[in-house]
Amino acid sequence: MKSIIFSCAIILAISSTVHACPVPEKAKIHFKTNHPGAQKVHWSKDDGEFEVEFKESGKNMSCSYDKGGMLLETETEITIQELPAHIKEAVNKAYPNYNIEDIEEVSIPNAGIQYEMELELGKIEFEVLVSGDGTSITKKSD
Repeated sequence: MKSIIFSCAIILAISSTVHACPVPEKAKIHFKTNHPGAQKVHWSKDDGEFEVEFKESGKNMSCSYDKGGMLLETETEITIQELPAHIKEAVNKAYPNYNIEDIEEVSIPNAGIQYEMELELGKIEFEVLVSGDGTSITKKSD
């Protein structure tokens, strides 16, 4: 029993350490200023980028920042009904019969809006990135 409690304590300590990351002050200020109503805020660091996942106005969202605290992108989960018609049409034309799942609107500073989504057809599953005007569809590599 003591070993189980000790193991749980170690796991808790490790998981607490993994989530604690020194977030650049500029990123924190930008996030608090632009997302004052954010809830369930969770910061993490991956490959030199800082990501904050949160919920705002009932939507799951995330922002990515570089090590200097500059915003790289903001992702917002959207439904198929919220996906612009011209984007849906472009995807359906390029990938007929595929189901569109897990859609995110991706806003990149000075580059505009893109849409990232998962496409499924039976056991075939992959992600694509679609330009905001729907003219470019790029299959993402794993």
